[in-house]
Amino acid sequence: MKALVTILMSVLMAMSAIGKTKDEKAKEFEGTIKYAISVEGIEDIEAAFAMLPETMSEIFIKSANGKGVFSIMGVTKIYYDKNQMILNMDLSMLGIGTFCIPAPIEEGGNETPSWKISKKSDKKILGYKAYKVTLADSIDFWVSKDYYLNFNVQQNGVYYLPLEFDIENNGMKIHLTAKEVSLDKPKNEEVEAPKDCNYTTMEEFQEMMEEMGEGLMPEEDLDLEEDEE
Repeated sequence: MKALVTILMSVLMAMSAIGKTKDEKAKEFEGTIKYAISVEGIEDIEAAFAMLPETMSEIFIKSANGKGVFSIMGVTKIYYDKNQMILNMDLSMLGIGTFCIPAPIEEGGNETPSWKISKKSDKKILGYKAYKVTLADSIDFWVSKDYYLNFNVQQNGVYYLPLEFDIENNGMKIHLTAKEVSLDKPKNEEVEAPKDCNYTTMEEFQEMMEEMGEGLMPEEDLDLEEDEE
C-alpha cells in the first residue's frame, strides 16, 4: 500500500507541467472531484485495497481560493498553498496524532517532463470532453479543458482538470476515473492544513516511524543467538 501512495503522490506532482499557459476559455476550478480507483498486477496490494473501507479508498481533489488538497486513502493529504506543499499524515487511529510536513516549492525546482496533449477530444467523462495527455514514465491521463487547477505547484503554474488516469509502475497498474465533479466551492477549512497538527520535518517523521517499528518487534526476536545459549 505504501507503493500505491507513493505513486499517486508522484502523479500529482507530474501534473504540474500541463498547461503552463492556460487556455483563455478555461475557468479556474473551485469545487471537488472524486475518483473511483482500481488496482491490478500485484495480488497482495489488490487484496489489501479490496479490504479497505470506502472512506479510506476514496480519493479526491478540492480547490478554492488558489488553495487545494489532494486526499489519498483517507489518511494522507497533500495541501497546496502559495509556494508551499504540506504533507498531512493522520495517524490518530494508531493513537499518535496527526502530522504535517511542510515542503517549500522553489521556482524552477522541478524539471518539466515531456508530454503531449491530443488536439481532439478522445471521449466524454461525466459529460465533459476529455483530451488525452501522455507523460513520460508510462503515465497517461485525460483532462477537461473547461477548467484548470491552480495549486501553484510551480511558480505561476496551472494545469487542466484531470478526469482519468492510467499509471503503470513495477508491474502494478492503477486506474482512476472521475465519478463525481461538484462545482460547490469548498470551505476554507477544507483546503487548508489543520492548525492542530504536529509540524515536523520528513527526517524527524521517518525517524519516529522507524522507532515505532522497532518498538513493535517482540523482545524474543531481538537476539536469537543469546536465547539459544
